Amino acid sequence: MIELEVALGERSYPIHIGNDSLRQAAHWRTAIRGRHALVLSNATVAPLYLDRVIAGLDGLVHGTLILEDGEQYKTFDNVARVLDTLAGLGASRDATLIALGGGVIGDLGGFAAACWMRGIDFVQMPTTLLALRITPAPCATICFAAAWVQINAPFRLMSMILRQCSSV
Repeated sequence: MIELEVALGERSYPIHIGNDSLRQAAHWRTAIRGRHALVLSNATVAPLYLDRVIAGLDGLVHGTLILEDGEQYKTFDNVARVLDTLAGLGASRDATLIALGGGVIGDLGGFAAACWMRGIDFVQMPTTLLALRITPAPCATICFAAAWVQINAPFRLMSMILRQCSSV
């Protein structure tokens, strides 16, 4: 596994790159400081990778929320579903939201993480090359009132876990 450090002072975070890195929880589990974790994914990605992430959360109070796949699901209604799920977990200020998936899941998860208790830790696990390309942006974009409106919510990215791709 390759580990790179994004040096941002107090906001520094590692990027882990490797084959089947989702199964190597020892590398990404250190990004989870508290005892609560929520894995957010979609109906396309979850069947492929969710079990690998859940296996690495042993000993934590954790939950999952699976959304439908597609840009049209990046809405405030789904942000509310994420926040309701965090509440149901009893997630505290040191909880971690893990976004397992592409751009919609990363945007929605980052926004929800920034909103919960004025910001909780966020771990991005992009599963597409496009999601990998846009992940480091320190904001989330949510579709509001049937129009694209940029709502910037800075979040604290704790770690990024990438799978090596053999081709682009």
